[in-house]
Amino acid sequence: MRIVPFLLASALSLSLLTGCESSAGADPVPEDHIDLSEAQPAQETYEEIPFTLINWKEGEPERQPHGGVWVYTKEKHPAMFQDTLDWNNKDMLLVQIKDESYMGKGLKIKALQKIQPKVTRILVEFDEEGGRAGKAPRRYAEIPKGSIGPQNQFVIQTADGKTIQ
Repeated sequence: MRIVPFLLASALSLSLLTGCESSAGADPVPEDHIDLSEAQPAQETYEEIPFTLINWKEGEPERQPHGGVWVYTKEKHPAMFQDTLDWNNKDMLLVQIKDESYMGKGLKIKALQKIQPKVTRILVEFDEEGGRAGKAPRRYAEIPKGSIGPQNQFVIQTADGKTIQ
């Protein structure tokens, strides 16, 4: 007769797991009483590329003569960067803003998102105090080797969706 206690314990466990017992007297709202006019679709998400911002300790490199995005790899990088990082495992990204209204501001990369196989969105934020007077905002970042190809295209946007050059 050991089966009876086992069956009672099983029935109690089943009712607890399935929620058949009412908890704290709260009645669930029937599905037909939920106002679905307020329902929202999920926001679109993208694969994010990990990165580490580079802070120059022994003087920073000169700015490029124009704005843009550069991907430096083991095979193609300026000689001055030869000993900067482990080129067997990492690549380097340079983002420099050409829009003159941002001159003198600091630049912070917030996210690198693959929005298409060969298109990367660079989400940025500007800092009033982090830049150099009269100089274009720019930032270097270390990225995993091969995560962004040199032939990629880039969209630079602020967190509020403004596209900048």
